[in-house]
Amino acid sequence: MAYVTSPICLITGDEDLLIARVIESALATVRVDEPGAHATELEAGSATVGDLAELFSPSLFGGVRVAVLRSAQDARKEAVAQLLAYAKDPDPDLILLVVHAGGKWMLRSFNETSHLAIRTVPSG
Repeated sequence: MAYVTSPICLITGDEDLLIARVIESALATVRVDEPGAHATELEAGSATVGDLAELFSPSLFGGVRVAVLRSAQDARKEAVAQLLAYAKDPDPDLILLVVHAGGKWMLRSFNETSHLAIRTVPSG
């Protein structure tokens, strides 16, 4: 089951097992072409603008990367603004999986961008 259809996927829900399955499926999909790919994880609540800038920067070594931004609902305003700005012109070599426990405001904000695939993970 491949869930990656865009450089950015918003995974909503709070069921850890289902979220883990979506992340693993996305990573497996990337590994078909990039066998050595691994996921870099970052907690949104503690992420600084600098952390996100580093996450969104192109790789020095090339190849497709996967990044998981967990608990997006806890992100600070500056981080949300940076994430939304990035979503307007994402790096095609970075698969960004944004995990969000729920809430309509981020869904509305992401829907305003043109490059977003939203994969909803049921929470129950």
